[in-house]
Amino acid sequence: MSDLARSLDSSFVSRVLGLPNASSATFARVSIDSRDIAHGDLFVALPGENFDGHAFIASSIEKGATGVVCERLPDGLSEALRARAVFFVVPSSLSAFRKLAHAWRKTFDIPVIAVAGSVGKTTTKELLTTVLRKKWSRVASTQGSQNGFLGIPLTLFQMRADTSAIIVEIGIDEIGAMIEHAHVVEPTHTLLTAIGPEHLEKLIDVPTVLREEWIIATETARIGGKNYIQLEDPLLSQNFDALQDRSRYVAAGWNGKGRHRARELAQNSIEVEIDGVSETIQSPIPGAHNVRNLLLVIETALDFGLQISEIREALLQFKPAFGRTDIQRLGTHLVYCDYYNANPSSMVASLNAFAGLRGKERQWIVIADMKELGLEEERFHRELADAILPLSLAGVVLHGPRMKWLKDELEKKQFSGQLAHFDDRAEAARYLSRELQPQDSILIKGSRSMKMEDVFEHLKSGVK
Repeated sequence: MSDLARSLDSSFVSRVLGLPNASSATFARVSIDSRDIAHGDLFVALPGENFDGHAFIASSIEKGATGVVCERLPDGLSEALRARAVFFVVPSSLSAFRKLAHAWRKTFDIPVIAVAGSVGKTTTKELLTTVLRKKWSRVASTQGSQNGFLGIPLTLFQMRADTSAIIVEIGIDEIGAMIEHAHVVEPTHTLLTAIGPEHLEKLIDVPTVLREEWIIATETARIGGKNYIQLEDPLLSQNFDALQDRSRYVAAGWNGKGRHRARELAQNSIEVEIDGVSETIQSPIPGAHNVRNLLLVIETALDFGLQISEIREALLQFKPAFGRTDIQRLGTHLVYCDYYNANPSSMVASLNAFAGLRGKERQWIVIADMKELGLEEERFHRELADAILPLSLAGVVLHGPRMKWLKDELEKKQFSGQLAHFDDRAEAARYLSRELQPQDSILIKGSRSMKMEDVFEHLKSGVK
């Protein structure tokens, strides 16, 4: 594995999976998507709810796969196709995939940086990637929000001989997931953003979320790594205060516990004192939550030897990920596109960030259901009224069955703006298009499965 591409080979795969090796094949990439196969790939056939990767083994070999990890050979596979690939038959393709990713990660002696927390992970990861590319040209990072049992191994397999650092976003939606992810990634550094209600159908309650998210910090410290903790979050601050040994932890925040004196300024900027000199850095994206996470990024970048001037310059190149704090223009209207996902904490953060953008224009919000909140989902949706009422919005447009609870709550509390609920996203967009006045601004947000990007697309065709 010393060539330029640092390809996997069959002996490596066999050894990791505990199988005999009878081949000299090498693999340029690892893929779990038969549509994306190129010559020389190792295809991992994963069983799934909708599709079984084993049904695509033959087509993957036809496209050029020279190796296949699978739980069984498919019926009817011709001898000619069998001869074109080496097969690694295992009890669980998913477990094998993750074992291989961990073993691949262990062949690298580079910074492996985890980003975890209930909210702000993707934007923090993108900020850190942008900044570290000022130091290293080859910084790999999680694509989009592929931060689960499949996405994390895919991220690790991005590492090549010329990779200088990798940033791995880690998401959890059930008890026990974080410790499994920590063992695969083995971070040298971890950033923890904030704790809040997330995936409560399986994570049960916020104290459980805190316990599970904190595992990545404990594991990072245990193997000699360093953690960066956002102490503006009261729950993370609570755990930090309880630490007996803080040698593996760096505090970031305005509350006086941070490693550097820092304060949040107006206009989404930060003042940080470095060696007695005060430096100001402008956040490339609005919102107090993004400014707080930018301080995490700054603290991490300083440890990697970047100067404040380099960090400031790098941030000028920042571009938000799809549907994450992305500000667009439609005619005379500013549209705050934050529709990739939503939970109670991120919804409130986005509402406040959007409100902070207001000039003299009227503001509208178009928001949809927050999913996977368990038994208290009605309470979480109704409580959004308390965040909305002080914002003096021109109107609130709601989508999804759960948002009927919020509509009822806003009516009870005598919301003074326009209020409408729609089961159909296109209808919501058409209503908004009719009601908008020149210069009005709009926030669009909802859980991923609510597909609120459709509202933006409909607005693009309807707004003049």
